[in-house]
Amino acid sequence: MQTSIKSISKNHSIGTLIELYMKENTDYFNGSVERMISFVNDLTQWKFITMGFNDRTQKPYIVYSDTKFYKLTELFKIDPQYAN
Repeated sequence: MQTSIKSISKNHSIGTLIELYMKENTDYFNGSVERMISFVNDLTQWKFITMGFNDRTQKPYIVYSDTKFYKLTELFKIDPQYAN
């Protein structure tokens, strides 16, 4: 299965969002190569991965799907100004 990853952030690339996500979840990753590999393997189990940055919380987010790219506003009815 092919995985497509898309950044919907106006200011952050996919690489930067992954870096921010790993920093945000430092307790989980804690320098563990196995957990980093597991994270990458988990990413490849989905067809579409949408990555973004929530300006209000200043945190990256990841939405996994097998049907299409999604925005947080579609999934959770969030005010679009906070979900770039």
